Amino acid sequence: MKKPVHIVLLGFLLFSIACHSGNAPEGVIPKDEFIKILTEVHIADAVLTEKGLYDRKLKDSTESYYNYIFVKYNINRAKFDKSLQYYGKNTEEFEQMYHQVIYNLKQKSAQFLINKSVFNIPAIVLENLEEQNKLFDSKKQSQLWTLKRSWSLPEDGKLNIIKFERKLAPVQAEYVLSADYIVYEDDSTNELTMLIYLFYKDGSHNTFQNKSFVKDGKWHKYTLKAITDNKKTPNRIICKMADHRPGTKSKHINIKNISLLRIIKKPIQTIPLKPKNSERVKVHRKK
Repeated sequence: MKKPVHIVLLGFLLFSIACHSGNAPEGVIPKDEFIKILTEVHIADAVLTEKGLYDRKLKDSTESYYNYIFVKYNINRAKFDKSLQYYGKNTEEFEQMYHQVIYNLKQKSAQFLINKSVFNIPAIVLENLEEQNKLFDSKKQSQLWTLKRSWSLPEDGKLNIIKFERKLAPVQAEYVLSADYIVYEDDSTNELTMLIYLFYKDGSHNTFQNKSFVKDGKWHKYTLKAITDNKKTPNRIICKMADHRPGTKSKHINIKNISLLRIIKKPIQTIPLKPKNSERVKVHRKK
């Protein structure tokens, strides 16, 4: 399965390696036209990545569906890539373009529901587009923790692990989990652990842990950092503030100032729209 286009579009939006100004150079698609193309690419990507939609809704292949857009605008993959790289170098400009893309998608969403668009997009795809918009966050650093920030064990639960879980935007980032702990001398936790699990779209995950707790009845600040695998697409995070091994009978711990910061690192690098060995642009037309 090829990596969805929207993942890299978000990545290019979030990071900039240089700035440029002036009109688009030769071989780069004009801004207004490129916004229209990005809008249609997002729609195509939403359709083609919807589970089970291939057999039920589409007759054309993934390759020909994207190539239909290229033919419509008289471009090829190389020109699309060059334009994406050019506009992606200026974060502010591309962010404005992307906001226009999102606006276009919302406008088309309403039209699709009323008129049953030419793409015949079902409502579930439109819902997925809205979900993608909710996940997107252009801030390079943001606070993700939404549970209460202070806990007392055992008052809040004899063996409470304090589990936090949420979906992640498909960008490469560092996640910093931190909190102030008092672990009392009579605490009986077997291997008290702070944990972060990062899950990826391919079903794999990475585990990060901190076991450096001191049972002295004094406040200490503990931090755990987790960095996403730059070759994979992250989609979910799970944090556990006071995990333990079997054999734990009770806990005596106070926790406060819990924080989970996301710090954007870099984009995902590739956007394969069609097989590498296929250079010709094909389009399926209804007879």
